[in-house]
Amino acid sequence: MRRTAWAAPLGALALALAGCGVREWTTPIATVDCGTTKLRFEEHGSHLGFPAGSWSFTPALLMNQGDGWKLVDGRGAHEGPSGYDSLLPSTSGFHVFVRPPGRARQDDDVHSPWVIYANPSEIDDAHYSALSACIETNLAAIDAAWEKKRYPERFFEQATDRRLRITSIIHLAHDPLVGAGRSYEDRTTNEVRWDCPGGAFIRATPPDSLELCKRGVACGQIGRISEDQTSARLYPWSYLIPAAKRMTGPEYKAFYGKCVDSAGRSFYDVLKPVDWEVREPPTPPPAAR
Repeated sequence: MRRTAWAAPLGALALALAGCGVREWTTPIATVDCGTTKLRFEEHGSHLGFPAGSWSFTPALLMNQGDGWKLVDGRGAHEGPSGYDSLLPSTSGFHVFVRPPGRARQDDDVHSPWVIYANPSEIDDAHYSALSACIETNLAAIDAAWEKKRYPERFFEQATDRRLRITSIIHLAHDPLVGAGRSYEDRTTNEVRWDCPGGAFIRATPPDSLELCKRGVACGQIGRISEDQTSARLYPWSYLIPAAKRMTGPEYKAFYGKCVDSAGRSFYDVLKPVDWEVREPPTPPPAAR
């Protein structure tokens, strides 16, 4: 029989000192028992003392299938590809959790969206399926656990980084933060991407943007994805930034057609092009005589 056990909110709070003026602690949020699969949600907090005085809170998910607790995701709340999920390859294992009608909206002002990234090198297909099913079954209880006040309680009602909603899960590794020799245009593992001639690439960026990028060159928006994710509304040449114009040349539409995704499909095979409508200002009526 499936049962769900909840950890004591503050009684089990572990508080430690990590360097002068810096406090770090772990607050248990919930422990979920799905038989052979057990999940543990935690909040990792830190307070940087004088003179900064800043607080930070990072959610973490651990999983145990009889071989000990294993960290699934501890990099913090981050958004994901829900804006273009139908464009992702089936191997990405992307799954959106659907809440019953009437429940709080997933993206409202006081609930930060948390897309859980399960690294395939650490979580195999069987574990990923069990993990997804366990979250799905206990979603309402997990939501309620993240709503409970905990240390520090001040401003908790407005703390969007602490009152989380798990919106979806994806079987991919999350890109490391920008820095350490990496630029923003290098971030690709959680994006739909088409590789283009000359080292450029087109990527889909939530919620509906299409950008042309190249390492060392600023990314420039070239259009938008339709709501049903079947077509691309492409900007005219005059809308492109100079960096994009230099990458594509005047025959920019032909350039896009040479870009292919990981399955070898052309950009136009996936998204049928639709010209951006440029409306001229209306002609004023003739002046009355």
